[in-house]
Amino acid sequence: MDSAKWGCCMPEAENHDTHIKCLKCNKQYACMSIDDDSFSPEMVKVWTCPECVRYSRRGKDKDYTPVRNVSTTRASKRLALNSPSVENDVAISKTEIQRIVQETFKDITQDLLSEFNSNLLGTLTSEIKPVKEELSVMNESIKLILIQYEHLKNDNENNKSRIACLEKENEKLKSCINDLNLRCGVMDQRMRNNNIEIQCVPENKNENILNIVTELSKAVGVSALGL
Repeated sequence: MDSAKWGCCMPEAENHDTHIKCLKCNKQYACMSIDDDSFSPEMVKVWTCPECVRYSRRGKDKDYTPVRNVSTTRASKRLALNSPSVENDVAISKTEIQRIVQETFKDITQDLLSEFNSNLLGTLTSEIKPVKEELSVMNESIKLILIQYEHLKNDNENNKSRIACLEKENEKLKSCINDLNLRCGVMDQRMRNNNIEIQCVPENKNENILNIVTELSKAVGVSALGL
């Protein structure tokens, strides 16, 4: 087995128990799909490798077109010792792809989020700026209104105090007027104590009251003072 020439493309062909030998070049092949259904013992004895078939056709037809391999299927490959499994390679590749996709998606998301934040900040700034200006104007107006309100409040307090003083003075004046009215009434009554009331005297046109009083005083025997 060690001195045999191998024309197989598989590096681990020496580990294969099933192989076939070319009739012309005497090279042994283990990568062909060899089974009892495909190759009979007679076919194994006269089997020629694809390389020899290609060279034989080139010699006859002088055509250097590669000849297709007779076998259309390939034998299952025996895995070497301590070699990484295909499933692990695929799993690692999938994990790596997932990591790359996640990082790419994360970067894109961060870029979109930062762009969205910057656009949103610019939009809010442009929209809020006139609102701030209006609020500043309103604040100034409110300050002026508060100042005027304080003035009105002070004036109102002053007016209230003045009204209270005037009400007190009015009460005093009312009491004084009542006293004066009482005094006038008393004085009027005292002045009427010396008055004389004359009744049953016929009234005539163009009469002289002084003459009538004088005549009555003479008739009664009373002197009329001041007449």
